[in-house]
Formats: sequence, structure tokens, C-alpha cells
Amino acid sequence: MVQNSVLAPIRETSNNQNNLNRSKITKILGAVTNDNAFFFYEEIDKPTGTLATDLFDLCSQISTVTSKCLVFHMNRGDFENWIRDIIGDVELANRIDKLKNDKMAWKGNTKFRNQLHATVRNRVMELQDLLYDDSSRQRRAH
Repeated sequence: MVQNSVLAPIRETSNNQNNLNRSKITKILGAVTNDNAFFFYEEIDKPTGTLATDLFDLCSQISTVTSKCLVFHMNRGDFENWIRDIIGDVELANRIDKLKNDKMAWKGNTKFRNQLHATVRNRVMELQDLLYDDSSRQRRAH
């Protein structure tokens, strides 16, 4: 009898229908070194002293940094670039890009902050659910 691999593809329920495996999800949810951390700025040459080393940190910091800081990074595409290039989550980067292009998100700072926070939080929860579902399948397969 062939045992299912722990790295068997997990089908992501998104428009892109990307294949994610346990290893990829773990990397996306994992922390990066401070060298690769996301450093928050209010403008060029004006760091806030706040950083994020993973999506959990990013989600938390979105709730606390200034609106000016959030707008600065959204205008430059910094969130999308870091999430795609360093964290490795193309799907979340695309969702933030779509949020950025949604003019409704920019009508009020609180609403924008809440939408950005919810976008990151919901993606983290999706990935955690995929890990949990995959672990359950693996236990049942044994």
C-alpha cells in the first residue's frame, strides 16, 4: 500500500487555483530573518522603528502604525513586493494589489486599515486551515 506524502499538493481555493504543499505553506507562515524583515516608514528616510518578520507581525503592525505609514507603503507597492518576493505568497500579494486598486478602500483611513488588516488576517487563517486539513488527512491515511 502506498502512503500519501506529507508534501502532497493542497488545492487552494482561490481564483488562481495555485497548488500549495505543506512545506510551502509553512514557509509562507514562517518568520524571516531581520535582514529580510518588512521595515515600516512614514516616508523616505523616516523609519518608524517598527518591523515585521512574518505575516502575523505584519497583521499586528497594520493595526498600530500610522495611516500615513500605511498609505506610504501602499502607494509604493511595498506590502505586495515583500509578501510576494520575501514571504512567497503570490496570492496574498495579488489580493493586496486589488485592494489598493479599490477606490472604496481609500475613502477613510479606518476603513482602509481595517480592509488591509482583514485581507492579511483572512489569508493567514486560510493557510492555517489548509495546514490543519492536510494534517488531518495525513493522520487518517496512516
